[in-house]
Amino acid sequence: MKKFNKVIILTVAVLASVFSTSCSKDDDGGSLSNEEKIEGKWTYVSSIEKKYVNGVFDSEEKYELDEDEVDTIDFKSDGTYFSLYSYSGGSNSAEGKYWFDGDILNVHEDGEDEDDVYSVELKIYSDYFIVYDSDKYEENGDSIVYEYETRYERID
Repeated sequence: MKKFNKVIILTVAVLASVFSTSCSKDDDGGSLSNEEKIEGKWTYVSSIEKKYVNGVFDSEEKYELDEDEVDTIDFKSDGTYFSLYSYSGGSNSAEGKYWFDGDILNVHEDGEDEDDVYSVELKIYSDYFIVYDSDKYEENGDSIVYEYETRYERID
């Protein structure tokens, strides 16, 4: 669950900074870069977590925010982002820089070591995007793999 929370926080932090996409670019048939597509404000919708033990599917969980929770990320055109997660007991925020290598979104949070970069595969559509991530480790001699699929929708 700790990895899942980090995925949400980092994903939100990365995605919250960029939102506005020009309609004229869409109308003129021009192809938008991932940086242009991600620009604007997004909100977390849901995550699916799949667990595999020794290569065999074990379980699947779906996560959504509670009514009192808000999780947004704003991607700005200058390559920076701001994310905010708020709930009835408080809030957490993060900001930093983001960039793409093909379909891989890289995020570096301000204040972290220069080499501490979070990278995830991302598929961007006009009004939503999906983050794909995984975590692998050994536990009691078993190979454990978690696969995460997290969806965000435009709110700007």
